[in-house]
Amino acid sequence: EVRADLLHDRLVFEQEMCQMLIKLPLFMVCLFCFLVALMELAPAAAVHNVQRHLRDHFGLGGLSDVKTTEGIYQYVEKFEHANEELQATSAKYWCEHRYLDQHWDEMLHVPVR
Repeated sequence: EVRADLLHDRLVFEQEMCQMLIKLPLFMVCLFCFLVALMELAPAAAVHNVQRHLRDHFGLGGLSDVKTTEGIYQYVEKFEHANEELQATSAKYWCEHRYLDQHWDEMLHVPVR
C-alpha cells in the first residue's frame, strides 16, 4: 500500500535538499571568510599570551591557596602592587619618591601615602 501523503512529503524534502546543496558552497565561502576575519581581528594565540601573562603577573595560580582573612589581605596587597606596575598613570611612574611612602595614619585608621 502506498501512502501518497508520505510520498509527497518525501519528494518535497528531497527537492528542498537539492536547493540547499546549491546554496551550500556560497555558505561555506562566507563562513570561511568570517573565520579568517575573526582570526585576523582577534588572534587566539596573542590573546592567550596576554591572558597567560596577566595570570602570572597577578599570581592567580596561587589564589586557591588563600584560606584565611589575613591571606586575603596579603593577596589584595600583592594584587595592588602588581596593578601599579601595569598602570602607566600609577604613582609608581608619576609621583616623586618622597610621596610614595606608605604608612598607617593612627587618627584616620587608614593607610596613607
